[in-house]
Amino acid sequence: MNLESVVRIDGGEFLTSDNIMTNNRQRKITPEEKNLWNAAMNGGTKVPPSLPPNIAPISIPKTKLPTRLPPPSTTLDCHGMTLNEAYQATMAHISGWRGRAKSLVVITGKSGTMCLEFPGWVSSHKDVSKVEQMNGGGAFRLRLKKV
Repeated sequence: MNLESVVRIDGGEFLTSDNIMTNNRQRKITPEEKNLWNAAMNGGTKVPPSLPPNIAPISIPKTKLPTRLPPPSTTLDCHGMTLNEAYQATMAHISGWRGRAKSLVVITGKSGTMCLEFPGWVSSHKDVSKVEQMNGGGAFRLRLKKV
C-alpha cells in the first residue's frame, strides 16, 4: 500500500500522497515521513519512538492483580411484598449469598410493619453477624459471617 489514499492520523491530521493536513493547514510530506509510511504499510521494520536525549525510558513494575475480585454487595427491595413474601425473600437472599458476599442491603421502606419487624427476622439468622439501619430506617445493611 502506498500514499495514494487519504488516511486519518491521530490528532486530526489527514495524510494524502504528497500532503499532510494539520489543523486546516496543508504542508508537504517530507521524504523521511513518506519512507516511514511506505515501510509501515509494506510490513517494514518497526521504528522505535525517539526520546529527547535527556529522558531515559522507564520500566513499569508488574503488579499482581487478584485472581478473583470480591463479589459485590447485593440489594433486595421488599417494596410491594407482603410480610410473608418479604420474610421468605429475605431468608432466601441471605442464604443465596452465604460465603459470596460480605454484606447485603435490604430495602424495607421507612414506615409500616415490615420496617419494625425486619431487625427481628434477620438477627435470628445464623449467617448474619450485624444489622445496621440505613437511610433513616428505610433500608438495612446486613453484615454476613465469614464461612
